Amino acid sequence: MGEYIQIFMLDLDKGNVKNFDDGDRMEKHHHNYLPMMIHQYKVSDVENKSLTKFHVRGTSRNNLMPDGSKQETNEKIMIFALHENSLYNWTMMDESSVSDQSINFVCNIKSKTFHIQNDEKFYMLQEFIDNNGIVRKQIIKFKIYFSEFRSEIVYQEDPSQFLIAFKLDDSQEKLIVLSKPFK
Repeated sequence: MGEYIQIFMLDLDKGNVKNFDDGDRMEKHHHNYLPMMIHQYKVSDVENKSLTKFHVRGTSRNNLMPDGSKQETNEKIMIFALHENSLYNWTMMDESSVSDQSINFVCNIKSKTFHIQNDEKFYMLQEFIDNNGIVRKQIIKFKIYFSEFRSEIVYQEDPSQFLIAFKLDDSQEKLIVLSKPFK
């Protein structure tokens, strides 16, 4: 039958104890946190690679589309799953379509973590082969919208430099890159 990875959701808003009577608060509290399976995918769909990390972005009332317009939303969830060196994406459009969408390959990634700027932006390191056949690195920004995402290269390793690491300065919204010259 094959191995599966299952994705469950717990609605934390339903577990707000302020809404319950004191009499049977704990029993109601427990039942409202029951997990709901929203998706499962075969391990073979991700080339039998182990799950390394994942990032989740749910909708908010102020979601903006790439063209700047506001979009009415239901309970949409976008999940990025890093399976070893491969990034995958799955989107739940609403609770009635939880299993309709398949997990999709996005790209190969060098990072082992998500460098998260905020709920809608994260950065990852990627390797590529330049025109001279040399393996180089670049930093990619992923921006998550209502039901889609966009990626763009924000930094590309100079041929005379070796990118060592990068980090986000959240307070100033700056990307700090450490590199050293090739000898």
